[in-house]
Amino acid sequence: MNAPASISSDLAAKVSALKMAGEELRQATTTNTKIDAMLKFGKELDGIINFGQDHLEVWSRIRSFRPWEVVIDVLTEAPEFIDDQQHENEIALRFMCANSASRLVSACAINLRDHSATVYLSAQLPKVLQYQAWLSINSKQWKEVLHRMRQATLHLIRLVLIYETKSAKPHQM
Repeated sequence: MNAPASISSDLAAKVSALKMAGEELRQATTTNTKIDAMLKFGKELDGIINFGQDHLEVWSRIRSFRPWEVVIDVLTEAPEFIDDQQHENEIALRFMCANSASRLVSACAINLRDHSATVYLSAQLPKVLQYQAWLSINSKQWKEVLHRMRQATLHLIRLVLIYETKSAKPHQM
């Protein structure tokens, strides 16, 4: 693979900020610190979604540190429950992670024609679904945030199914 071309220092700083926000999320140990880190991660991701001419180069740099793994890994962790507020926070965290994961997986597949993020998600999906289902079954109070979490999770499933359908050989179908 060729060495990445130079991008503006502003875009390089934004990519670096996303990487640092991902590291903060990886190091967070409680639901509340993960939410704070995820909010920062989401803000950084929002700031670099569309770059015009440098679009492919920026996504190539993002791909190099694999930020989707961080948010998908949070989705595969057992939920932390202390009280009702913590339960609601856990659902909100899962929604934010599923939403960011779907954006990252889609961007890599569409912009770079790279499916490594989708493959990683596919391998982790059973565990993600296990915890999402548990939260859905045991969280009757927070209908709106549960609905948003389910929608984001369904989008993750859709991404995996599309990839697996497209990559299946004709005799496998």
